[in-house]
Amino acid sequence: MDTKRCVFCDRIVPVRTIGQYEQFIGCLCAPGGQYHLLAESYDWYYALDYTTKREMFPIISAYIRELTEMEETVELSAEDLDKIRHSSRLPQTIEEKGEKLLQHLYRQSGGTDKPVVIHKLAESFNITYSLNLQEMVYIIEKLKEEELLERRGSTFVLTPKGIRTAKAGMAGQKLKPCCVLLSEELGQEWANNVLPKMYQCGYSPQLAEPLDGTGGISAQQLASSKLIIADLTGHRPEVYWAAGYAQGLQIPVIWTVHRSAAGQIRSNPGHIRPIVWEDGGQLAALLQQRLTAAS
Repeated sequence: MDTKRCVFCDRIVPVRTIGQYEQFIGCLCAPGGQYHLLAESYDWYYALDYTTKREMFPIISAYIRELTEMEETVELSAEDLDKIRHSSRLPQTIEEKGEKLLQHLYRQSGGTDKPVVIHKLAESFNITYSLNLQEMVYIIEKLKEEELLERRGSTFVLTPKGIRTAKAGMAGQKLKPCCVLLSEELGQEWANNVLPKMYQCGYSPQLAEPLDGTGGISAQQLASSKLIIADLTGHRPEVYWAAGYAQGLQIPVIWTVHRSAAGQIRSNPGHIRPIVWEDGGQLAALLQQRLTAAS
């Protein structure tokens, strides 16, 4: 694979050509992810004057990072410079930049007080849309004084107050779609106990929509999901089919089953290893643990 310097963070990383776009993989703008830049716009950005680069490139890097963390596809061109400059997403004050850090920690911890490690803080000040590390350190100290987070070296923990503040600030932000496959008789228990926890983990859970007159499940709903929760308690054949279809699309599937039905799973031993649960509250905690560990 070829390599190329990211014009926004100056890191040389693998790059892949996809149609008219170049895909930059794993730079400081998208750690663990990637973004797309129109190939013909690369030289245009590179040729911008020093003042524009100094003012806007850290902001564009932060913009890319926030969107990729939320699993949104980022495709940029020269025309996006002014769009980003005037985007309502950009924080305008120190307080708003602090909210960006709280929201980052909230996403990484799954909305819990799980410790989050920010490796190489000097390369991560784009989390707060800061122009330099000094401003980010000031923001961190301010959030500590306000008892919104705790810091031990490169490890950060949201306080209960910080969790509430981050959650409130994220209201209206796009959650990852999640399709839930389960028997109708379990709907109320899941609605009361399990689905609310999914929101805390950054997912918007929706019960699978049956196709009219077929008893099957919408393939479109499955394909647009970022996660599938498949409960096998009712032994519904369509649940097995839908989850298998999702796996074929490389969509993660978490299997669950009530303890009373755990011995009746229709699968070769070891092929399906579901979370075995006894009540909705216990299952919610187990799902949160699984999703948090995977984040």
